[in-house]
Amino acid sequence: EQDPTPNIPDGKTILCPGTLCPRKNQLRLLKAYAGLPPNLRNQYRLLLIGGRGWKDAEIIALATTTPGAEWRGYVPEEKYRELLSRCSVLAFPSLYEGFGLPVLDALQRGIPVLTTNRGSLPEVAGSCAVTVDPESVESIQNGLKRILSDSDLRQKLRRNGPSQAKKFSWERTAELLLSVLQ
Repeated sequence: EQDPTPNIPDGKTILCPGTLCPRKNQLRLLKAYAGLPPNLRNQYRLLLIGGRGWKDAEIIALATTTPGAEWRGYVPEEKYRELLSRCSVLAFPSLYEGFGLPVLDALQRGIPVLTTNRGSLPEVAGSCAVTVDPESVESIQNGLKRILSDSDLRQKLRRNGPSQAKKFSWERTAELLLSVLQ
């Protein structure tokens, strides 16, 4: 059983929430993180939070053997919000999402986001995130390098994220989610 209460230093963590499964694409994210230059891996750790899912053994194995990366299992909502408010970047590299609420949560809080150019995620993030090809480890790695190395970019994303999030009221979000579920 994983420790559900990880502590993170402010501004030194890439947070990736979501049930461990192929669709959430944590495996490619871990491979991309492992290939980052040592100075970035030493400066930023990768924290995966979320319960076990379908075909998760390889993800867990890589998370536990990649220096600087860790998986902490399911985290209660209150702790998730605390971790989100303290992370440097939210990484959400899903192959497909119906909506992508973690991206919206991060934008509202001015947290820089790395996400994919697939599904609803580009619409949710707008121009307020670094978008990558979720099927390319190299693309994810280049996106991580860019967002972690460019403090001006991170500042721009922090500043513009809340405005983008305002385009999605809770009423509009519920309508979109309902249409996806139907």
